[in-house]
Amino acid sequence: MTVVIGVHRSNPSLYHLSRLGYAEEELAALGETATWHPYTDGVRTGAYLADGTIDFGGTGSTPPVTAQAAGHDIVYAAVSAPRPDHGALLVPEDGPVRTVADLKGGTVHLAVGSWQTHLVAQALDDAGLSYATDITPVRGDSGSEEKLRSGGIAAWVAQGAELAAARRAGGLRALIPTGEVISDRSVFFTRRDLAEQRPEVVEALVRALRRADEWAAAH
Repeated sequence: MTVVIGVHRSNPSLYHLSRLGYAEEELAALGETATWHPYTDGVRTGAYLADGTIDFGGTGSTPPVTAQAAGHDIVYAAVSAPRPDHGALLVPEDGPVRTVADLKGGTVHLAVGSWQTHLVAQALDDAGLSYATDITPVRGDSGSEEKLRSGGIAAWVAQGAELAAARRAGGLRALIPTGEVISDRSVFFTRRDLAEQRPEVVEALVRALRRADEWAAAH
């Protein structure tokens, strides 16, 4: 069989794996092949598994939960080590938001439905606030950083290259350390039929992911 693996920029483990050839090597030992399906929104992973677009995918902690809530029959295959520096809830360095409680009534830009939702919801809950009623969550876009700097929004969850660029530019700070709120692990999952009928394929992909993460840690 040809195993279709979903890959998107929000999951660094899959991004590295798609370029290192480890999945192809591990599957070749079973007489199988791999192909990659790139997409932009990791939140769609559960739906892509359900409709057969992909056979294996990975995201943060929130999408598999919402996929199960939507009735998709998925199986967890693996989780990564914690990634406390993967993303951050940013606010202006000299702005009015000094604590999470100050977000009440404000607009927060984030990747709605991703691990970022988990981060913001948990931080608000820890402060005695509600994600559903105390803030206005809006899907972030290319203009989120500018809106934050100009005072148009209260906070923005950034990750990856966007976070690195924002930190280099200065003027913003992390409102809370991500690792103190959630563990922010990558979660890898597949369809139940593949997990039950071809467990050796899932095991091969998990081995490949482990190799990719070891490569990333060494480089």
